Amino acid sequence: MEEVIVSCVIKHLTLIDALQSLVNFQYREEHGEEYDLLCKIMAETFKKINAMERQLQSVAELEQKWQSEVDEAQQGKLENNAPFFHDYHFFENKMKELELLCSLKEVLFDCSDLENVVLTLREKFFQEVNSLQQKAVAPLAKTKALVRSLMNRTELLLHVTIAAHSRSTTGTPVDTPACKSASETKAMTHTVKQPVFLRSMSAPSDLEMIANEDLEFTRGSQRRRHHPTSHRSSSFTLLQSLAIEDSRDKPTYSVLLGQLFAFIGTTPDQAVSGSSFLSAAQTRWRRGSTRKQALVHMRELLTAAVRVGGVTHLVGPVTMVLQGGPRIEELTCGGMVDQVQEAFGETMTSVVSLCARYPIACANSIGLLCTIPYTRSEE
Repeated sequence: MEEVIVSCVIKHLTLIDALQSLVNFQYREEHGEEYDLLCKIMAETFKKINAMERQLQSVAELEQKWQSEVDEAQQGKLENNAPFFHDYHFFENKMKELELLCSLKEVLFDCSDLENVVLTLREKFFQEVNSLQQKAVAPLAKTKALVRSLMNRTELLLHVTIAAHSRSTTGTPVDTPACKSASETKAMTHTVKQPVFLRSMSAPSDLEMIANEDLEFTRGSQRRRHHPTSHRSSSFTLLQSLAIEDSRDKPTYSVLLGQLFAFIGTTPDQAVSGSSFLSAAQTRWRRGSTRKQALVHMRELLTAAVRVGGVTHLVGPVTMVLQGGPRIEELTCGGMVDQVQEAFGETMTSVVSLCARYPIACANSIGLLCTIPYTRSEE
C-alpha cells in the first residue's frame, strides 16, 4: 500500500525529476531547494500513510474483538453476558471506537442518541450469537475488504491523469509545472516562492468534489466536536484526525496531498473497482467524442446553408437540439469536457450570429436560445 501511494504522489505532483536528487549528488547540489521540497512532501506523505495504517489497525482490532466475544458468548463464557462495548456511550474517549464499530456493523452513528446506538449494536451482537447457522466467517473480512478498496482507489489514481484546472483550492495559479526546480522559479520571479505543482488532475469526479469539500470536510470534523446532535453516516472515513488540520495557509503541495488522500480514504466501503471506473470513463469519452462531432456537423451545415440559401429553415432544428445545453455532467472523467464545451460555444456563436442577421425569421429560435442553460465559463 505504501509503495502504491508513494507512486501516486510522485505521479500526480510531478516529482520524477526531483527524484534525481536522491541518487545524483551533483543534481542535489544544483537543485537544493527541490531536494528539500521532496523531503517535505515525503515526510507529509508518510505521516498520512501512518495515520491510515493506525486507523486500519484499530478497525482490525475491533473486528477481531467482536468475533472473539461472539464465540465466547456462544460457548457461555462471556463475562456478565455483556459485550465489550456495552458502556462505551458513557466515555468520551470511546467515541472513536464506537463510531468505527458502527461502521463495521453498518449501524447509523447518532451523536445525539448514543445509548440507542449501543442498544442497536447489542441487538446485532446477540443476533450473531443466537444465529444457529453461524457460517464460518473469514477472519478480519471487513478489514480485508477495506484494504482492498483502498488499494483499488490508489491503483486507479495510477491509471489516470488529473486534468489541470484554472483554479485551485488555495487560489494559487496551477499552470506552472511542478518539475520546474525551486531555483528556476526563484530566477523567474526574483523572490523565493513555493514551486507550484501542475495538477496533472482527470480522474474521478470525486476529486472535483474533494477539491471543493476538503475545507468543508475539515470544518465538518471541527463542528462535530461542538455539536453532539449531528448525524453521521455509517461509511468509513479514514484520516479523520488529519482532516481536522486547517488547510487555509498550507502550501500547494500540502493541499494536493490532502485531496489525494481524501480520495483514497473517504468512504472506501462504497468504492467501485478501478476497471469499472475506467470502463465508464471510456464510455464517457466516446459519448463526448460523438457529441463534439455532432456539434461540428451542425456548424458545417449552417455554413453550407448560408452559401446555398435556406439557412433560416435550419436554425430552428439546430436550436431545438442545442436547447438542453452541452450537458457536461454526462461527460465528466471522459477527457472530452473542454472540447465539447468549445464545439458547443462555436456552434452557438454561429446560431446567434445568424439569428442576429435574420431576427424576424428566427424569432422562435431567439426565444429558445434564451432558455439554454450555461455555466460561467460559457457565458
